Amino acid sequence: MLEVEGDKAEIFFLDAGLRKIATTRFPLAPLVPKPTHWRLDQLDLSAASVSAPERPYRSVRQCIEYFISEYPDGFYGEKYLGGERNYKEAAHREAVALLNRDDLDGLLREGDYSEVCRRAKKNLTNVVNWRDSDLLWKQVLGDRPLERAFAQRLRTLLYGVRDEEARFDQFVSWLDNLGAAKWPPSTYFRWIRFPDQEVLVQPNSVKAAADAWRHDVGYSPQVTWDCYRRIRDFCRCVRDELQELEPRDFIDVQFFMWVVSWQNG
Repeated sequence: MLEVEGDKAEIFFLDAGLRKIATTRFPLAPLVPKPTHWRLDQLDLSAASVSAPERPYRSVRQCIEYFISEYPDGFYGEKYLGGERNYKEAAHREAVALLNRDDLDGLLREGDYSEVCRRAKKNLTNVVNWRDSDLLWKQVLGDRPLERAFAQRLRTLLYGVRDEEARFDQFVSWLDNLGAAKWPPSTYFRWIRFPDQEVLVQPNSVKAAADAWRHDVGYSPQVTWDCYRRIRDFCRCVRDELQELEPRDFIDVQFFMWVVSWQNG
């Protein structure tokens, strides 16, 4: 319940969004124990109170139905596989082959930092805007100290022994010093190497999906661990809501979120 004014109450329903009811017809009573749901626990109260036609609330069921209308065979149909899944899965297999721990360790021991950078650049797909990646590569490639710094930080980001927050912050801080700390390049390598665990933050689709469900992800254009963790938690909850579609990993989940952004666009 968001607000009570006189004999009117504003209540947010997961399946219907914001509704006003007359308390004279539907008396309110406290619920014990207090019910909880991840979408209610992180409800964006300011967004929940808005019901403008240009930004309608979408229930999970509405989002799934819209996705199926666009991709009738879901995550296992040729339209999705051929158009979206296959090239990202190929990039994941390439990351496993070229950016695995043993190879990176060997290249670092040999001082072949440029090869690490070459492999990382080769592994990027069009999910990262070329302008964002150019901010990085134009400065790094050919500059041995920067190539070394990137190679070492990439290895630490993917396989380091420090906690993941410290590894993430170290990588992002280094990108920030180059003016290249945008969300997609900051989160791409963890995602493409471990798509069953990590997420790629594409701001427009994340914000659109969160807005559709009135979920507060605390988005900020500045790349921070806290914001990444909140977005990843949101994506993990979305994955749980999509079990009937049998998503394999966050490649599937995040494409679903992107499609939802069309619905609201």
